[in-house]
Amino acid sequence: MNRLGMLVDIAHVSADTMRHVLRVTKAPIIASHSSAYALAQHPRNVPDDVLKAMKDNGGVVMVNFYSGFITPEGARMMKDMVQRARELKEKYPDEKLFRPAWREWKKDHPIPAGSVHDVVDHIEHIIKVAGIDHVGLGSDYDGINSAPKQLEDVSCYPNITQELLNRGYKKEEILKVLGGNLLRVLKKAEQVRAKL
Repeated sequence: MNRLGMLVDIAHVSADTMRHVLRVTKAPIIASHSSAYALAQHPRNVPDDVLKAMKDNGGVVMVNFYSGFITPEGARMMKDMVQRARELKEKYPDEKLFRPAWREWKKDHPIPAGSVHDVVDHIEHIIKVAGIDHVGLGSDYDGINSAPKQLEDVSCYPNITQELLNRGYKKEEILKVLGGNLLRVLKKAEQVRAKL
């Protein structure tokens, strides 16, 4: 992948695989839609040791907006959901019976939506651990069914900018978060490809 100039994405892999990728890659990598494990302990999120290694690698962790990945309670509930889905599948092996039972269970057990503040908490945590050059946005709007308040769709991105301003970040830093860091990684991956 490095030789082809293709980005390596660790968004859907285990933490051990993340670590292995960081040991062998010669180009910066991305986590295209993951958040910080320290704030919401879901296996999709990136642990601090990997965040530190991303700094050395030059890569970017792009924060996912899914409610089940950004709030601690949401992450806990996601674990329960997986187990409950397995139980319901056993009880209702016929997909036509499983689907309504699953919808009903989810309706009775909503994941806390969270807010733009939770998303920016993840951004800020990644900045504190890995640095401002190693965080971006990976909303996952095309793959999630629950978004935080004030981030219901892409038209709400200015709320992220405002919250970063409220927390004292400068324009140049915010531009890195909003896309500058990812552009840098794309360029560097092409440079590595040319060398290889």
